[in-house]
Amino acid sequence: MTGLRFGTSAIGSNKPPEYYVSLDLRSQNNVLFKLHEIRNGIVLNPLSRYFRAFMTTLRMTVRGQQPPGLRHPELYAWIKQLTILIAELSTAVEQAGLDKQNIIVRLDGRRLSLDKVLQIFHFQAEQEYPSLLATSAGRRFNIGAIHATNMNDRFWLLLLREDTSLQDPAVQTAFAHLNAHLDAIPTTTKPTQSS
Repeated sequence: MTGLRFGTSAIGSNKPPEYYVSLDLRSQNNVLFKLHEIRNGIVLNPLSRYFRAFMTTLRMTVRGQQPPGLRHPELYAWIKQLTILIAELSTAVEQAGLDKQNIIVRLDGRRLSLDKVLQIFHFQAEQEYPSLLATSAGRRFNIGAIHATNMNDRFWLLLLREDTSLQDPAVQTAFAHLNAHLDAIPTTTKPTQSS
């Protein structure tokens, strides 16, 4: 194994270099580079994964290869449509002249304003579901968490549809569209990749 130290330090200081690159020649076909960060004389390894990712990207570029496609593209499409339907529900509530702040509903034993419930739905569709999908490589429990949260949202939607203050026809239509979409969540847990 061969190592190369480099980095910046003040002139005349005895500080060690900030980075250390090690080159490991294990065989003719396998060259391993590792980039280590040195802080206060302690070698840390967080930069090696970035360097490894860079080297993998460089190798794939030289070979003319493309990265694999998205996992679960059907769920990403479902989430995108979910975001649109939640926005349509919010618009229908506003157009019906309902005050989202003052309509209080009881869900799971908690009193929540309709505005808060719509914010929760929006957060799940905009941030939580995509985050779970992005970190789901090889982890089926993330897909299961999306399905479990969806089931809870369907229950909440059922309670909202029965609330007497939300019986406006346009709001009920928006509830029906959202409910149909929640019922149609893709059930595949097998990752798919585009070629």
